[in-house]
Amino acid sequence: MFGVVVVIGSALLNRCINFGLARWGENWGIRGMTDVAILPLAIIGLSVYFFLMTPVTNTITRTMEFEADMCGLNAAGQPDGEAT
Repeated sequence: MFGVVVVIGSALLNRCINFGLARWGENWGIRGMTDVAILPLAIIGLSVYFFLMTPVTNTITRTMEFEADMCGLNAAGQPDGEAT
């Protein structure tokens, strides 16, 4: 699931960088995608994306933890194992 989040983030980052280059590239003096000067724009884009994706990643993590707890309870054969 986290792989899907990263792939979507990479695709959105590519679109954002291309949009930023088309709009402000000449004003900023950035020649293209391979220019090192694009790094601050990429960091800002990734930071915003992963901040907005925090609820999604938290939901994924909590779902996996719940399923692991249920698997452990089923394997132990003690339905009230967590309560005790």
